[in-house]
Amino acid sequence: MASGRATFVLGDEEIDAPAGTFVHAEPGTKRGAVATEPNTTVLAIGAKPGVPHEISAWEEIFVAFGHYRNGDEEQAREHLTAYVAANDDAWQGHYNLACLEALAKNRDGAIRELKRAIELDPQAKEYAAKDSDFDWLHDDPEFPA
Repeated sequence: MASGRATFVLGDEEIDAPAGTFVHAEPGTKRGAVATEPNTTVLAIGAKPGVPHEISAWEEIFVAFGHYRNGDEEQAREHLTAYVAANDDAWQGHYNLACLEALAKNRDGAIRELKRAIELDPQAKEYAAKDSDFDWLHDDPEFPA
């Protein structure tokens, strides 16, 4: 941790990491981190010598929902919409934009993006049927899941 504080999850283990903490994850470990203080900065170093760290495409989705959790729905929507525009063939972006629109009670946006996600990967329909973000839409006749 370069500054601030974060909670890291490595597999099933949670690690509180104040500034100055080093966290090591073995390659292949499912991992994530959430800042628990403002202005938190994390330095990530790749596991393969000579290969730079690659930022997961999921990072952009995490950033968008970070804006949403911080009360900035418009910034969340702008960020996620830009991600989807740059990755139109990835169902995950459309699905997550559908989730954001559902959380914001934007029926038309949620249904439109979910339909696109299902078009790209039919399994998205199964995910949406169980996803609580869409609970209020389940009885809508146009809800595709």
